[in-house]
Amino acid sequence: MPDKLSATQIDTSKIRLLTGINPAQALGFAVSYLMTKPAFARLPFGHWSRILVGQINRGHYLIASDNGGIVGFLGWALTTREKGEMWLAEQGELSFEDSKAGEILLINAWASESNEVTHLLLERLREIGRAQKMVYFKRHYPDGRVRPGRLSVNTFVDAHIHAARFGEKFDNSPTP
Repeated sequence: MPDKLSATQIDTSKIRLLTGINPAQALGFAVSYLMTKPAFARLPFGHWSRILVGQINRGHYLIASDNGGIVGFLGWALTTREKGEMWLAEQGELSFEDSKAGEILLINAWASESNEVTHLLLERLREIGRAQKMVYFKRHYPDGRVRPGRLSVNTFVDAHIHAARFGEKFDNSPTP
């Protein structure tokens, strides 16, 4: 298992995204990393295990590694608008089958150690979700509040992807 690194040790040139690895290893990395995060640590074991196993078995995850340590995790589901709205309203959970395809990319796990890791995960997520119509997520706060969110996947996504690939700054300000 990789050692835990502090955010000050992250060298962005060495951050790697681990995907397509052995599912048991991916699950071990995800659990070891996320169990240290308060928003995930307080979740019921069975419920949270089912979500992580589903993400990993579907290949709907990214693990960020830096110098042998896990520094970020992103997990998602692809679902329908109806199922996504149900999830956002906390009126039910998604089954494995509900999470395989649909117009909604639903982020149900995200943690990172630095802005650099967050940007790398976000760049890859834009590529993954560019064919979806919306991105749904819930923001969990330390005081226990939860804020649901919805973002439209629009024409700016392709511009962001292009800018990231070619090292350009993306400017979405209106043209004069």
